[in-house]
Amino acid sequence: MDINDYDLDEGRMRQWNRPHIVARAASELQGMAAAVIYDGVVDNDEIIMLYKWLTQYEEECHEWPMRDLKRLIEDICEDGIVTSEERRQLFTFLKTFATGPNENPLVDGIYDDVDVVIPDNVFLFTGKMRFGPRKKAELAVLERGGQLAASKSVTREVNYLVCGDLGNVNFRQSRYGNKIARALELREDKSSVIYIVREPAFVEALVR
Repeated sequence: MDINDYDLDEGRMRQWNRPHIVARAASELQGMAAAVIYDGVVDNDEIIMLYKWLTQYEEECHEWPMRDLKRLIEDICEDGIVTSEERRQLFTFLKTFATGPNENPLVDGIYDDVDVVIPDNVFLFTGKMRFGPRKKAELAVLERGGQLAASKSVTREVNYLVCGDLGNVNFRQSRYGNKIARALELREDKSSVIYIVREPAFVEALVR
């Protein structure tokens, strides 16, 4: 077997398994974040440890939270001096997604804190909802002058991706599903205005 064929096959396998690699990296990073913030401070050794860990997942660093953490640490280390304000910023960021064995592992850092406006906006739902079946939520949108996404996938037309409060298997395992991942990509490249909101924010808009 030619060595180039081996490299090609290895690349294909990595691409095929990429969602699992990203999920594993995000889950691992959450545990590390919890350990780092446990004592209430982020010291230099911990910053170096996080940076070295990120280099191991270089290809996955365009996904949240690795992407944002990498940018933050690079900014902090740029001048070789870590200020108290930079430590506070890093601590606050780590706290947004850190999880421990006795905590709810739902990834909270991806959600937008906005008032949901239903009329003339396009909605897409993901995950299981306390509100009831997804069709009930979709009907509520239509009754209030909103629109439903033409596709079950996240596209540039979507204004709000509503995440059910009961989540799904990905949420329970400290990961997020394909819809959220796609919404984060669109939001990152600024190709669309899309808000990722939790179910309570949507329900609040229904009763306003």
